[in-house]
Amino acid sequence: MQAPAATNLDDPVTCLKMSVMRKISVAITPCPNDIFMFHEMLAGKLALSGYELDFVIKDVESLNECAASGENDVSKMSFAAYLRVSKEYQMLGAGAALGFGCGPIILKRGGASPRPFAECRIAVPGDLTTAKLLFSLYAGGAGVMVDMPYDRIMDSVESGQADYGVVIHEGRFVYAERGFELVADLGEWWEKETGLPLPLGCIAARKTLGAGFADKFSQLLKESIIRTRANPEAALPMMREYAQEMDANVLDQHVSAYVNEFSLELGESGREAMLLMERRAREAGLIQ
Repeated sequence: MQAPAATNLDDPVTCLKMSVMRKISVAITPCPNDIFMFHEMLAGKLALSGYELDFVIKDVESLNECAASGENDVSKMSFAAYLRVSKEYQMLGAGAALGFGCGPIILKRGGASPRPFAECRIAVPGDLTTAKLLFSLYAGGAGVMVDMPYDRIMDSVESGQADYGVVIHEGRFVYAERGFELVADLGEWWEKETGLPLPLGCIAARKTLGAGFADKFSQLLKESIIRTRANPEAALPMMREYAQEMDANVLDQHVSAYVNEFSLELGESGREAMLLMERRAREAGLIQ
């Protein structure tokens, strides 16, 4: 796909076209992988003809809740949340957070004696997250799960408010230096159980926008990913602006884990993994 031509704001015809452009809300997280994937659009280097993209940046659980109420036109959401809104939203072919070696991890305080989950409080990053769904599948619903923002989970475990924490995003790369101990890698567990990549999140568009819109936006996002992968240094300042972790090495690990070939195209194994997680979640009564 070719880059869009430069816009001439002095041209009255161009200005007229811009005045009737449809505004579309595009909701993503501040996490490095989303900023990386959408960088070319955020930087104004790519556009979708006929549409004005209005970006909303919030944490993933807030976006999950917004998706449940149909608030945004295009949105990043946890795969577990998508299963609940799939009648209203269509998953895009590009932009998925899915792969190997990228799953949530369960942590405890360094030196703390392990205890059965059934006797413990487990901090999870939101009711609608795939992390909570995955922990429920792993632990069989054992324990008292406490929903909280993902960036508060390690602090809650450190302070003793929670016995275990289900950690996502940058936390998986920095937990050891903060003195936490790994109890289980839920991504590794899923991979051994199924032999498939782990579906964590996706980009979805409201079905009322039409299938043609979904296809066009997927192509635009794919082009954005390809361009940023060709020049990753260009996205670094923007990733640092939004990321919880500022260290360049951590940012690189994050992008390497969550932006991969599945981000460009789900493929057969990606679709198989999503169908399997949906079936297991429904069989366990975790979604209706």
